[in-house]
Amino acid sequence: MTTPVGVIGRDGYASTAGYLAVYSYDQYGCYAGSIEHYFPIGTGLPPGCTLTAPPAAVSGQIAVWSGTAWVMEPDFRGQTWYLKSTGAPTVINAPGTPDATTYSSTPVAGSEYLKGQAQSALGWCSQQASLASMMGETFTADMKAYVLAISAIASGTDTTSTTLPAQPTDVMTASTAAATTTATTTTGTTT
Repeated sequence: MTTPVGVIGRDGYASTAGYLAVYSYDQYGCYAGSIEHYFPIGTGLPPGCTLTAPPAAVSGQIAVWSGTAWVMEPDFRGQTWYLKSTGAPTVINAPGTPDATTYSSTPVAGSEYLKGQAQSALGWCSQQASLASMMGETFTADMKAYVLAISAIASGTDTTSTTLPAQPTDVMTASTAAATTTATTTTGTTT
């Protein structure tokens, strides 16, 4: 059995019923795939489809339907870029190169977004300071350096950092006073 091949007339509707390859595209015109579509007589193309095959795939580019032809555009979709105005990360959804006046491909130093992250991190530092105080402990040198770095970003005095430093794994150490009290208590109770 042979598969009938459809014919689309100049009016855009099937003049002969049958199957034809159609190439679909998304709301941005980006090539989304192809199917063999059956056309009854008098029907036209489904929305978001064309009979024109896209060009061969090229790494880093995407075929985009212009309404009359496929054009190859740079493909940054799915990548995280940063708003220059705030520094907030944004995932690129549309084809083409993001607007350089609006976006940066690297984090924005001294941005309001980074300052907000630093202020949140300072809240965690305050919680750790309260715990250390209650337990008679002090911050490690790594934690002290972390607090200073986060404070500089939050206050805006550090305008070169593009990310927060990593939280230290060792936060607290026994203070000298707490160690002395424990040793005295332990020594004084032995017989």
